Amino acid sequence: MLNSKTVFYLRSQNNELFDGAETGNSVSLLGKIAATTKENEFQVTRGFIDIGKIPGIENSASFTLEATIQPQKVTGSRQNILESQSPPVAIFLDDAGKLNGSVHTSKGWQVITSTSAMPQDKEVHVVFSREENGTNTLEANGKVVATKSMPGQLVPVGGMGFRVATGMDGRAFQFLGKVADIQIKRGVVNRASAKKRIDDCLKLEAVIKTKLGSKALVRVVSSWDESHARLLPIKNIMNAAGVEKLSDLDKLKIAVPTNITRGKVMVASKKSNRFVVDWDAIATGFGSLKEAEKKVQLAKFLPNRNSVQVLKAAADSATKPSTSPAANAPAKPTSSILLANRNFGTRLDNLTIAPRTGLRLPKAVIANSPTLATTRVSQPLNAVVDLDVKNLVVRNPEMLKNLASKQPQSWPILTTQAKMMSLTTLPVDQSVIIAGVLDLTNIRLSIEANVEKLIIIAEEIICGPNAEITWKKPGGSTPPRATDPGLNGRGWSGIHTNGNNRHGLDGENGRGGSSGITGSNGFNAPELEIWVKNLTNIPNINLSGEDGILGGKGQNGGRGGNGANGEGGKWAWFFGEHCVSDPGDGGDGGDGGRGGNGGKGGNGGNGAKITVGVLDGTLAQTVSANAFRLKNEGGRAGRGGAGGSGGQGGNGGRSGNGEVCKSARNGKSGAQGQPGAVGSDGSRNGIDALNEFFQFSEDAWDDLLTRPYITELNPVEVFPGNNITIRGTRFANNDRVILEGGITLVPTINADESISVTIPNNISGGKKSLFLRRAFDNTESNRLFIRVKPQLDNLPAVLAPMATIELTGKAFLNGATALVDGQAIPAEVLTPNRLRFVMLGTPGTGTSGGNVSIQVRNPDGLLSNARTAAKPRVLEIPFTYGVHNLPFDNFKDGVPTWGTFEDTFGAAEVWHELLDPVFGHPVLTGAFYIFYEHFLKGEDNGGLATGFCTSLASVVADKLWTGQTNAISTSKASIHTMLTAIHGKLLSRESLIHFHDQSREGVSRVERTARSIERTFMTGCDRENAPLLFFIPSGAIWDAGYIDGLSSSHCIMPYRFVYPEGHPGPQLSPGDFTTISSLDGVEMYCWDCNHADNTNCRLVFKLIEGVLHYDYFDGGDTVKFCSEENITLGVMSNGNYLLADHDLPFSGPFGLTSFILDFLLSPAELEITDENGLRVGTFNDKIFSEVPDSHPCYLVKGAYLLPLDRNYTRKIVGNGAGKYTYNSIMPDGTTIRVEDVNTAPGQIDTLIVNADASLIRFTPQIEKQFTMTFSRMVNNQVRSLSFSGIGGGPTAETDITISPDLSILRLGNRSTLKNVQVKAFTVSRSTNNPITTSSSIQLPQNHDLIVTVANWNNAQMNLSTLDF
Repeated sequence: MLNSKTVFYLRSQNNELFDGAETGNSVSLLGKIAATTKENEFQVTRGFIDIGKIPGIENSASFTLEATIQPQKVTGSRQNILESQSPPVAIFLDDAGKLNGSVHTSKGWQVITSTSAMPQDKEVHVVFSREENGTNTLEANGKVVATKSMPGQLVPVGGMGFRVATGMDGRAFQFLGKVADIQIKRGVVNRASAKKRIDDCLKLEAVIKTKLGSKALVRVVSSWDESHARLLPIKNIMNAAGVEKLSDLDKLKIAVPTNITRGKVMVASKKSNRFVVDWDAIATGFGSLKEAEKKVQLAKFLPNRNSVQVLKAAADSATKPSTSPAANAPAKPTSSILLANRNFGTRLDNLTIAPRTGLRLPKAVIANSPTLATTRVSQPLNAVVDLDVKNLVVRNPEMLKNLASKQPQSWPILTTQAKMMSLTTLPVDQSVIIAGVLDLTNIRLSIEANVEKLIIIAEEIICGPNAEITWKKPGGSTPPRATDPGLNGRGWSGIHTNGNNRHGLDGENGRGGSSGITGSNGFNAPELEIWVKNLTNIPNINLSGEDGILGGKGQNGGRGGNGANGEGGKWAWFFGEHCVSDPGDGGDGGDGGRGGNGGKGGNGGNGAKITVGVLDGTLAQTVSANAFRLKNEGGRAGRGGAGGSGGQGGNGGRSGNGEVCKSARNGKSGAQGQPGAVGSDGSRNGIDALNEFFQFSEDAWDDLLTRPYITELNPVEVFPGNNITIRGTRFANNDRVILEGGITLVPTINADESISVTIPNNISGGKKSLFLRRAFDNTESNRLFIRVKPQLDNLPAVLAPMATIELTGKAFLNGATALVDGQAIPAEVLTPNRLRFVMLGTPGTGTSGGNVSIQVRNPDGLLSNARTAAKPRVLEIPFTYGVHNLPFDNFKDGVPTWGTFEDTFGAAEVWHELLDPVFGHPVLTGAFYIFYEHFLKGEDNGGLATGFCTSLASVVADKLWTGQTNAISTSKASIHTMLTAIHGKLLSRESLIHFHDQSREGVSRVERTARSIERTFMTGCDRENAPLLFFIPSGAIWDAGYIDGLSSSHCIMPYRFVYPEGHPGPQLSPGDFTTISSLDGVEMYCWDCNHADNTNCRLVFKLIEGVLHYDYFDGGDTVKFCSEENITLGVMSNGNYLLADHDLPFSGPFGLTSFILDFLLSPAELEITDENGLRVGTFNDKIFSEVPDSHPCYLVKGAYLLPLDRNYTRKIVGNGAGKYTYNSIMPDGTTIRVEDVNTAPGQIDTLIVNADASLIRFTPQIEKQFTMTFSRMVNNQVRSLSFSGIGGGPTAETDITISPDLSILRLGNRSTLKNVQVKAFTVSRSTNNPITTSSSIQLPQNHDLIVTVANWNNAQMNLSTLDF
């Protein structure tokens, strides 16, 4: 073991210095000392660096002092490198230039001196170390230059700590030159061990380079200190995720190609919950078992209340209590919960259960407590029965009572799953995967561009074939240089001559355009860190930097001026008409100006730094035994932009020829200007990144994080004066936030233990470091960065053509440009708060006014808020009736098909074979398609949709912002199918969640929506952010009849605000986050597809007791509806609705929220409750969604999104006579379908389902027959079983238990003898060949029907019955 630990490491970054060791000591510069361009190096002219006292070494008898020095002189006087009074040590150059080390013992100061002087103006790495036995050593450039024994206890000579470059008084022993990489360590590194470790690391570097290529940058870190320091944030993340040991976690197999989104943490399930059952073997062998053995097999592997007698007999026959830990564990109750035993942080380690003796917890507390959420996890099967023995052993006798319970959370589950979470202690730009074993076989992990770092922490990674980690490069473009009419040559209209002749004047040549704007630099690839105890292989990694962005197009050349007309000749009569003065020629048109050169391409983005940390001793075997590919080179420099087009030549003037004088010629048209040259490529390619390998010890996991640690800054892109929130660990009272430049900020402590600070108004723009300094000991945190955006104040009242415009604001950087309607104009930055530019000119024809959007773009690509100069009291977008509106009104007949289903949700989501006519029972996406079709048929065809205004409004908005002018000539027939597909996006997960979340805000959402649209209009509207306005129910509880109230008017497209007389016009808040001017009396005009050509559809806003309300007029003077009728306003952008991908409501990208989708096609309502009594559904004509993350489906009756991992009781309440069909679809492919159930007003049928849908109970209110279908998705194969002819009643419930792979299912019949038809259906993604089999069987009363399918590739079933 290398017995040394770094307790101080002087680092520099962005002209700031700090302690890079885990202790975070405060550091300050005094005098004339500055950081150089080299990392961690300082030029010392006069003064010192004050390090102060370091607790980790103050009482240590063994130490190591290190520095790299480059002295400008080496003789004449003593020059201190480092000195301290406590501990009493120093390393310095004496007056002869020799290296000295000194310590103070009871014998006084004792000195060790090198035999030769250090070189002048050359770098030397010097080390002074002392061992516990008093042996002192000096080293220079890795060689020992002196050794001396100076035993005895160190005796401090004062209370001051370390200073660099002077004596303790700050003046004596001044060092002159450069000093770098100052490190102070507790203990001494054994040189022989260190040399061997370094040599081994160098050999590993060579081996890795042979794998990656000689140009690859590879570093195998030999330093334990550095490895230990890098582990600290990893340990912090594990603690925050509730993971104490990686060995506690189970294997995590990622089964589908996965996008890694930022801020998400994926944690494998714990091994304690893990169990493995060979369901195929159970299904195959079930038929050969005796009757009693079958009962035992069912009770053991597919338990439900039908096995209670078998389980009771097994429990009663036990001769002694089980020694299994689970046997003595208390039963999981359904009563109150007491929190106990918090071992660290805020992680809950266990729960102590007590009978309810006091007040009930409010539902709101239960719903929103992440701690109480842990009690919703049902017990795994192996916690209630012993799966490791042949006979039936009951581990938890409470199971007998639990199986008979109507509380599904007390039923066991047959599966375990990984958990997804978001951590407030995780930097917002990072993502994490934590597992015991991570299996990436045949998987591609794709990191989103906004993730700056992906961290993978595991005991072992399995990298089978095709394991790959890559990232999504964002791309981008550069705006063209604005066309400037002021470059046009002067032209003439009519006859203009110079007075000396009759020839027309020539037009002026156009002027050349300016160069285009430089392209932005390519994005740096996201970093990757892999920390693995047992690294058997490395996945292929492709994290190369993005190529630089193409430069902007050069400015177009000016147009040549038109030539003037020539003057006519003079003639006289002299025995006929004779010309006495020739007519003038027409003036020649001016030549067009040359186009400006294209803008320079952006620099390539840097490759991703790849860090691999492994348990010591495992790296050599991994890199030598396996083939792998790491690509993290820099992106290529961007290509130069296209040159601007040459200006058009001016037209020649007409000649002065008449009927008599005809000798003149017309002027020639000017030549087309030459195009500008292609711009130069970017200055450089991106930097090839380092592949860095660390080796850590088991002991390193046990160290605690003691310094403050910042984990999140939000937001990271800020305007001056904005607030930012800082999250992390170990914050203390009186901490101070330090911004780059020495700016000290006093934070505000928030309720969630985060802190907030306000960014100073006078801060400069660009990237800034930020850290925390603890008040009582000056310990400093790690450093994170913010990016300061330019901020634009109000514009001048008039932006006159060719005028010099001065803009005021904050955080302007040299090289900033002004953007006028998105086109760039170079600006002169006068101060960080002032810049000026010349407004685009006109060729003398004036301007018609209108709106102009102005922004400032700093050279780092950050944009300011937008300001708009607009005509007073009118704010609008360029929507014109007769051009941009559709010519037909809303309709209520859709044409849904499988094709529109694919268009709505993507072809990859749609599996046609799941709607198999032979099987007859649609499953998964097939089942959802039935609902999709029923909705989109529209009311005219017996469906649900009351109109298609969302699709109509979005199509109108999209045509407007893509420059199309054919909307007015578009027929319904030509886009009927497209409109149906677009309207289907209302059924997507994104739309349902979005509108439900907005509806919860109630009437307060009216003002937020209005101001959001107003702000969008002010700051710049385009195809992506163009707003669509929705009328949505108001509040957390909806009126069940809101759909009928809205009728066909639920979405309209706003296009104009009109402000009342005396209103100052719209105004943005500081920071441009919203608008602040009054909306009382403001009218917002909208296009309403129900009145497609009516220009008077509008909302009128009004203040009532300080709250903003609205009335909506659909073209007349009568209010259509208003906010007092519990209808609020929602908003979604055209980009988010029409252009974005939309997912099926029960599935989505890995790592994002997934849902259970419940829906009814019936004369009935759903009443759903979870284990805590929280409600979802329609209760007494009110729609509730009390369960956190549950959502009623906007505009869709009888449909709800439910969060996973809960136990639900569904009551299906009839509201009419007829038959209903109930469907429940889970993200993993599990489908439950109950078909053709008779109902009547007031009848209540009850369906209870546990958390993983393995145990189900159905209880009709009266005796009924019905059909049930159960489906699973298993390894890209859909499996389904359908049962027709089954039935039950209030005392004859139907209990079903299903294996996770559907290879075995038991269905209990407590009713009379039933003739049951069973169908099996399967289809695989690889073949898309549906297979259906069927069979019939008589099912007696009080018997289970057992279905086994040993081979789902042929779907052959084995049916049997068994009494219970």
